[in-house]
Amino acid sequence: MKSIYLLLVAALLAGCAHNSPRLRYSNPGAGYQEFADVSYQCERANSRIVAVAVVTTAGEISPEERAVDCVKFDACMKRKGFIKSSDGIFKLGKDVKMDCAE
Repeated sequence: MKSIYLLLVAALLAGCAHNSPRLRYSNPGAGYQEFADVSYQCERANSRIVAVAVVTTAGEISPEERAVDCVKFDACMKRKGFIKSSDGIFKLGKDVKMDCAE
């Protein structure tokens, strides 16, 4: 019963975060691997847990979910040379959850 309660709480908290609007970045001197490394570092440094991992009564595992602070993430990316741009060639993964006040 406790796992069902945790699953419901996790689902409610996950509703606070939403899928990334597919943010784009540009940096003429960078390659995709550098973008992937930098965006991962900025994502991890500026995220918080919004839903903990739980095991349901059916034995399934619901993974931990994190939400990334948009403003802090953008500042981190900018410090590392990646500028947010509507026509940037680098796209943030669609599985990244962003916590944006916008």
